[in-house]
Amino acid sequence: MNNRWGLIFQLYFFLMAINLFGQEKSDITSVSFYRPLGLYRCGSWISAIAVPFTENPDYRYTWYVAGRHGGVWKTINNGTAFFPVFDSTGVSSIGAIAVSKSNPEIVWVGTGEAFNARSSHAGKGIFKSEDGGKTWPDCLWPPQVLSQTIFGDHRSFWMDPNDGRHLLVGSDSGLYESFDRGKSFTFHDNIPIGEIYIVETDNASPYNIYLGLQDHDGWKGPSNSWSGQIGAENWDIIGMWDGMFTRVDPQDNCWAYITTQFGAHHRVDQWLGERVKIEPKSPEGKPAYRFCWTTPIELSPHNPKVLYTGAQMVLRSPDQGNHWEEISPDLTTNNPEKIAGKGHMKYCTITTLAESPVKAGIIWAGTDDGRVWMTPDHGKNLNEFTSQIAGLGGNENYWVNRMVASPHATGKAYVCKSGYHFNDFRAMTGY
Repeated sequence: MNNRWGLIFQLYFFLMAINLFGQEKSDITSVSFYRPLGLYRCGSWISAIAVPFTENPDYRYTWYVAGRHGGVWKTINNGTAFFPVFDSTGVSSIGAIAVSKSNPEIVWVGTGEAFNARSSHAGKGIFKSEDGGKTWPDCLWPPQVLSQTIFGDHRSFWMDPNDGRHLLVGSDSGLYESFDRGKSFTFHDNIPIGEIYIVETDNASPYNIYLGLQDHDGWKGPSNSWSGQIGAENWDIIGMWDGMFTRVDPQDNCWAYITTQFGAHHRVDQWLGERVKIEPKSPEGKPAYRFCWTTPIELSPHNPKVLYTGAQMVLRSPDQGNHWEEISPDLTTNNPEKIAGKGHMKYCTITTLAESPVKAGIIWAGTDDGRVWMTPDHGKNLNEFTSQIAGLGGNENYWVNRMVASPHATGKAYVCKSGYHFNDFRAMTGY
């Protein structure tokens, strides 16, 4: 009974407080406060540490510590106590801290962290404080112009220790340099490197070349030009995101089919400049499709309007990707410990497909967990060759990197396996 009356009294007091402070939610929250309950003493992921590089005794016991998701903390008494200095920015994910060598009051904080441990969080750029972390003006970098001039994820960064206006930035698209603290950048396009996933050609004359670049779209360029030279101006973007597989209709190169990360599928009408999503979706009530990072897509050599792609099973489209059907069961080991993968990767997926150009319906498939399969009749029957290949030296757990059906023999295919996940870098091919 006493507990009930106590609860009623507390409720009455709370309602009176609402009446006194008004009905607005903002007024109610303005008189609320939070108190820490832990478990902060158990520690957390420390992503960065910075110490002033100076002989000034005023900074002898000062240093900064950042949490991967915990903001920036400062001590001025050699770690006896810490206090947060970055909360006003509204960013808690921290990747780097630096203190200026010329002025220990100048502190730089790079937000966002690159550990990529499944729960990685993005930041909002680089911040600078000129008063030891008391205040943080608006984000100095990247300014709006940066997002328009630098393409792809930012991977590396350098700042001139003698001139903070001079920056070098490495991204997925190359090297950029700024002499005005990031307001404008020069792109160094004279480094002849790139990360290419897949190369494809069409039957035009002269033929065109199709490339998929890491985090830099899918591209198309001619094999020749009127001048006999090919430059950057001759290349066009037809894909998006990470450029993975591109397959072109050999009878009508108007049609191109592309995949990008985790099974995004698109059909491209190169005459109209139209790109349409054709990603397969699992039937309602069934498990979602699992796609490899570099999802394969293939055209039937007997009818280029027929498409094949691989999730955990082989999928076939009879009409350029408008509709899909499953023509096999799960061909992987379906190991629940592997499926979730590491970071944001998925495993137990089909990595490569090939239909025999000699006879329609003979389809080969390989998986990231080493399985090798063949159907002689569009999926009605299946034959596994994993153990036979293992007997020839292709470890049964090794990634099936590529399969190519023989253009001469109906029952023959060439198989390439990769053991790099197991620190085995031997070349493993067979048929």
